[in-house]
Parts: sequence; structure tokens; C-alpha cells
Amino acid sequence: MGGARQQWGVPREARLIGPFDPLLRDRGRARRVFGFDYLFEAYVPRAKRVYGHYVMGVLSGGRMIGRVDIQRVGAELRINGAFPESGVPRRVLLPRVRGAGKTLARQLVAELVMPDS
Repeated sequence: MGGARQQWGVPREARLIGPFDPLLRDRGRARRVFGFDYLFEAYVPRAKRVYGHYVMGVLSGGRMIGRVDIQRVGAELRINGAFPESGVPRRVLLPRVRGAGKTLARQLVAELVMPDS
């Protein structure tokens, strides 16, 4: 697994990047720098959303490797879906989402709720 860690970054060092962070806010720059085409879907009608209402990018090893649909409900921080970028296996994405989600949950004083799949 050493090779996967080098390519995708160490799971515990992954970070969730919010839609208003400068890394994602400028869509053109996110596309140029990371090859990451991001659209904030909160204002897209529910039936037309691809990923979800509030989606964060997953940054690991200097690459955007996926995105998560995340929601705070009371004391819970819920991961409603995790979506790997093309070429990134789910088995690589999920531990990084879990680690980054735990970090964010601690910062928000919330409990992370994430489906196993």
C-alpha cells in the first residue's frame, strides 16, 4: 500500500475543502490546477443535482480525489455520499473521507455519521 499512499496521499492527512474556499470558489482555477470541475449545487433544483446540496472536495496528496455530500444535523455531521474522481478507487477515497470527516467533526464538536459503503 506504500505506493497508493504516495500517489493518493496519507489518509489521515486528507482534508475536506468547502465550496467557499479559494481552492474551489474560482472554478476555472480549480479546473486548471487540480483538473477538478466543481459546481456548488445548493441552488440547483434537487432533481437536477449530480452530487448533493452541500458538496465538499476531498484533497489528498496534493490532488482532489473526490467529493462528499455532507450535512450537519444537530450534533451529527453526516456523509450522505462519497464520489471518487475518475481513476480513483472507492477503496482509496473512503478512508480519506472518514479521516477528513473525523477532523471536521471534531472542529464542529459533532459526531461523524458515515455509511460503511
